[in-house]
Amino acid sequence: MRAVRRSVVIPAYDEEIRLAPTLPRALEWAGPDGEVIVVDDGSRDGTSEVARRGGARVLRALRNRGKGHAVRVGIAAAEGDVIVVTDADLASPIDQADLLLDALARGAEIAIGVRRRVGRNQPRHRLVLGRIYGRFVRRALQIDVRDPQCGMKAFCRATAHALASECALDGYAFDAEILSLALRRGIPVAQVPVLWTDVPGTKVNVLWDGAKMVLDVLGLAARQRIADLPERLPTR
Repeated sequence: MRAVRRSVVIPAYDEEIRLAPTLPRALEWAGPDGEVIVVDDGSRDGTSEVARRGGARVLRALRNRGKGHAVRVGIAAAEGDVIVVTDADLASPIDQADLLLDALARGAEIAIGVRRRVGRNQPRHRLVLGRIYGRFVRRALQIDVRDPQCGMKAFCRATAHALASECALDGYAFDAEILSLALRRGIPVAQVPVLWTDVPGTKVNVLWDGAKMVLDVLGLAARQRIADLPERLPTR
């Protein structure tokens, strides 16, 4: 049986410091037949240089577009049989992706991490706001996803390419968008507990990015309701 080729996609914005120690681990996990793609989302530091010297395949945006855009670019370029998307800080250790691949092998087409916090935790206000956002996403989009913003997700390549090509959100709400699209189409999604610890240096601004995520999800929910209207209209 042919070995499953792995692609790791890492969206990165000003991540030269956090990427330097984590990239070797990602490359080792991907294996000699795999690949690590770092999508430099218009960084102002040496993210691209660090990634390139470290052995990753680098795709660079001319300006900062957002995590969603970076992930879409990385997925479109990925050539592996399975595609793992993870954060540059590897807050969930890369070997936790093995658990997601096990779920794909059992028939899921998407496997998403559900964070089991160990070690250092987020500041309390971020933890509380994250939980509120998760409940908001579940209610607004009517999807049963426990942890939509976990940075570790795995996809079968064909499913990832098809869904990512239809997504439009450039920001952090992309995660909710691609999961909502998958679940509305009946694509099997597994939710898998993964270890996670907070790593200092996040680029997420709780107020600004949080507000944009809420607005993006509300807009997505409105578009979905409009798309569903023909099914709800009475026939004559």
